[in-house]
Amino acid sequence: MVSPSITRRRNWWENRLMVLLAALLLLECDSFALLPSLSVDRVRRRRYSQQCQPFSTNTAAWMVRNHALLRRDVEIPLLDLEGSETLEGKVVTPLPSAHLPTELATPFLYGMELTRPVHKMMIQEAIEKGHDLKIGAGEGPVKEREYGHVVAKGPEGGFVGAIGCTAEVLIKRAQSEEGDQERQQTQSATTAIGAEDEPVSVLCRGGYRFVVKEVIRTIPYPVAIVDEIADDVETTVTSNDSSDPDDEYNSLSTSELMKRTLLGLQNLVDQNLKGQEKEISPLEQSIIETSGIAAADPTVQKAQAEEMTAVLQVFRASLLDLATTPTEQYFCVAIMAAELSNLPNEERAQILTMTDGIERLRLVCRHVEEGVGMNRARTIAASLTESKDESEKDLKVGAPQLPRWASEIQKGTRVEYFWNEEWGWCPGVVAEEPMKIMDEYILKVTFDADGETHRLPLSADDKIRWRPEQATPFG
Repeated sequence: MVSPSITRRRNWWENRLMVLLAALLLLECDSFALLPSLSVDRVRRRRYSQQCQPFSTNTAAWMVRNHALLRRDVEIPLLDLEGSETLEGKVVTPLPSAHLPTELATPFLYGMELTRPVHKMMIQEAIEKGHDLKIGAGEGPVKEREYGHVVAKGPEGGFVGAIGCTAEVLIKRAQSEEGDQERQQTQSATTAIGAEDEPVSVLCRGGYRFVVKEVIRTIPYPVAIVDEIADDVETTVTSNDSSDPDDEYNSLSTSELMKRTLLGLQNLVDQNLKGQEKEISPLEQSIIETSGIAAADPTVQKAQAEEMTAVLQVFRASLLDLATTPTEQYFCVAIMAAELSNLPNEERAQILTMTDGIERLRLVCRHVEEGVGMNRARTIAASLTESKDESEKDLKVGAPQLPRWASEIQKGTRVEYFWNEEWGWCPGVVAEEPMKIMDEYILKVTFDADGETHRLPLSADDKIRWRPEQATPFG
């Protein structure tokens, strides 16, 4: 018979063994998330942790969303456009897309043309470093063909502490190769760099935000060690009381900001898609051709608008899978809205330096809704100037002429006259038969508001201030 003490010791060792086995299993699961040689198809549908998400479906690398397992000590060349007036306004500042699967990262593709030899050398180094490390994918972490786009210098004006966003180089091609369609389709990112005076076209995709930790060298271009940065975790949500109290966006809650941003973004992409359905008139085509402006292919523009609409639909449907915490959701929505609404470079740099996700969302929401309002204003203005039949469309070319209804005005006809911004449209009745002098009519109008009578000219140049009386909602 086995003694109770021996039984207790055996049970204790068995429990310890089970704990060790469980710990080994957890470590193995975590290691899979960072193992580059593991097949993507094998791990794509498996979730070892709610914090694990693929940041590139083209590689077997995975990103764990917490501050302890962000990218650390990454060596990349830096692109600093400060003081370069020829490129600063032409190159789009990339926004991060590493948190998205490749299917949703299509809006984050950017093209640029490089002419300076130092910039072409920097791109070439980014390509070569990424290529060399990808050959031995099973030996160490996967390295993308990436460089860092600096948007803000460090506290002392140098590169240490600078903030920016990485960009992965997808295609690099010399300008002389662009005419060959066959080579254009087969050209890879490892193309040798062209002559020093030959422009180079580069297609890249936004990566992740970074802060410069250490500068390795600065000549001929800066190369630095960077760490990935993430947003601060929101613990309490309060309104922005330090800013303008009259600004309605400062008093919006996070749920209202999310709803209004997504709704405004949906309206914006719908407006862009609808705008591509309108064909260019012969007059507009003639103006474009004579002015020498390179008109974009309408078919390509429509395809891009359709692509953005599809991306937004999939993004909204999969938002909870892409971002499991409120902090991640604020980041994902703000970055996607900023990209789809074509945020200017100055504001792109601003949101990249922010670590407050709510403030970033508030800034982007304002920009999106302003864009929707501007599009609506353009649509209304265009509808007011469009004619209803072909005979009236012909009047737009040449000298301005009176509208057709002007010849039908007689004593007793009711009209409206735009007096000024304060009084707006003022209805009245024509008190006498119109007097025609050359190409204009002199109308004596008695206005309803104050009963006053004025003689006013109705000419082709001033016809925008006149219109027939409009029916009231209760009329």
